[in-house]
Amino acid sequence: MLFTSLAFGKSIEDFVTSTKKHFPNEALQDFLSGNKALLKNIREYNKENIEMLRAIIHRRIEDDVAKGVLKDDIVKTVTAELIFQ
Repeated sequence: MLFTSLAFGKSIEDFVTSTKKHFPNEALQDFLSGNKALLKNIREYNKENIEMLRAIIHRRIEDDVAKGVLKDDIVKTVTAELIFQ
């Protein structure tokens, strides 16, 4: 989920906020809030993977736009596919 969030151009803070909203587990929230340095390290060591995912998402969006799919629908679909698969 972190890579997907970063690939969509979100910050680590955005990721933490979104995770807290959608997964209201106290232990998870405490972990994320207290381990931003870990999340930053994960981001730094996986820049190439995040960029590759960003390129894949961008290509998927371009293909769907060419088919006439609305951008809002594309983002929802791509996000759901990445998170739930």
